[in-house]
Amino acid sequence: MISPLETAVRQWRELGLLRNRHSGEGETRETGSTTEKMEKTQKKKKRRKKTDRNWEHSGTKRFQQTTLTGGNQAKEDVETYGDTLQPKEDNTFRVVSQNIQTISGEARSERSRKVVNTIVDTEADAFLMNEVNLYWPRVEKQNKWFERVIGRFRAHRALFGCNITEHDKTGLQQFGGVGLIATDEAVN
Repeated sequence: MISPLETAVRQWRELGLLRNRHSGEGETRETGSTTEKMEKTQKKKKRRKKTDRNWEHSGTKRFQQTTLTGGNQAKEDVETYGDTLQPKEDNTFRVVSQNIQTISGEARSERSRKVVNTIVDTEADAFLMNEVNLYWPRVEKQNKWFERVIGRFRAHRALFGCNITEHDKTGLQQFGGVGLIATDEAVN
């Protein structure tokens, strides 16, 4: 025997007024152009910006890390550590190492400019990069490293390493890779 509740649920599903999240029923409505809009919005997942409200979820705080004693670390507990970078003094050789987490294939992109500006701002004699994520043989001539740093240094030398054994299988983006840039007096 079918209960009145089950009958009502079936009728609501037939009318498209009840969504079944597990089976995907009732996801779209038969109203012409709105059907397409609903399908597009359901396929696309919106990225949320990281803000202060992300630290709170359903009235309880979400913590990213625990302390050494096993307690939860709050947002207020997060602190920076280390010394701030001071202007370079005479007779100082500065080596900077940074995981840049993907440099863009375009020389004029914001990410590429930030990397070059970091090298200039830190006054690095040697700048070591990890996770460049570019397959340099496939980078177009106008986007090579030399084009990115024109006029920024008196002299510089750049060496990049990437996996060159899978030329046929690799596109412009390739995971991994390293770079070493020597600037000005450190070139020799």
